[in-house]
Amino acid sequence: MKKILIIVFLIFFYNPISSPKTKIVQTENNLLYFIGEWINTPYRFGGTSKSGIDCSAFVRKLFKDVYDLNLPRTAYRQFKVSKRIKKKDLEKGDLIFFKSYGTNPWHVGMYLGSDYFIHSSINFGVTVSCLTDLHYQRIYYAAGRILR
Repeated sequence: MKKILIIVFLIFFYNPISSPKTKIVQTENNLLYFIGEWINTPYRFGGTSKSGIDCSAFVRKLFKDVYDLNLPRTAYRQFKVSKRIKKKDLEKGDLIFFKSYGTNPWHVGMYLGSDYFIHSSINFGVTVSCLTDLHYQRIYYAAGRILR
């Protein structure tokens, strides 16, 4: 049921009429399909498959499968290769980095729009969360854009 609700939610934000370019519409379709395939996959530190995946491996796989872009394996290295942007300038496809300890970001997700992002959560596996949730407001670190 949760899988269906999240897909319906994403379709709400998906509007192919607003973009006449076929490639953009196809990319949106690929993103929706990818999310549908991976939602609820359990979290596993160091994991890279549907039996368990961590946040940076999930973002790396998403970018490879949907956008045909290769990203580094860790959240810190993904942070290093992305261009810093302000939170207010987030666009669909931007990376969101979190940290609650240390000097480097340790968690990453991809922005979907309207304050929602997808990531592999330790507690919930691959899920959609909201940046306005108190927990994510508290540990938000930075946003980055991958230049294509």
